[in-house]
Amino acid sequence: MNNAWLCPDGSVVPFENETERSHMARHGGDTPDFELAASSLAAIELCHKHGLFDKLLEIAPLEDLTDRDVRDFMTRHGFKWADKRVAMKKPNNNSGLPSTQEAFTYIIFEPAPPKPKTKVWWVLPRDDTPIEEKLKFQIGTVQWYGPWRKYCFMPARNTVFEQVCLREIAQFCEQQTNAHRALARSRAQARVDTIKL
Repeated sequence: MNNAWLCPDGSVVPFENETERSHMARHGGDTPDFELAASSLAAIELCHKHGLFDKLLEIAPLEDLTDRDVRDFMTRHGFKWADKRVAMKKPNNNSGLPSTQEAFTYIIFEPAPPKPKTKVWWVLPRDDTPIEEKLKFQIGTVQWYGPWRKYCFMPARNTVFEQVCLREIAQFCEQQTNAHRALARSRAQARVDTIKL
């Protein structure tokens, strides 16, 4: 039963599985009422929080959006629709670093010791064994690849993948690249702001 959104930053936003009627009064007092599933209403709130609301409205006016429109939009922007109980389960993580275990089907991305300017993740099978045991069956790593200026997947030798794992690895690489670039932009802007003072 899917009843939570998993955000790209790892936070979990639960919702009730039912259709609700919502009046988005803050977007204008004469905005008509419309019906959307609770998952979509939670997604609209997330769009506000993450600055995606204007992009969402490019699909259709608020009153014409369907649940499928909203779910497809959120998925394209790195959010996952998932079971709240699974999403909020504490990972078995002895590294002291946050794990991204909850958001993926068959694999986890376990933070490895970072490089001076970029991060590294071990790609491991998702099961209940301790991290030390999982490391013996490492599938590969995700790390920054300088020539392409992005995070890339470096598979271990003699590994085989199917479409779900490949899709999730690609999505993770894209999310981490976008986060890295956003951080670099904010640091550059902070330097410019400092110079202006």
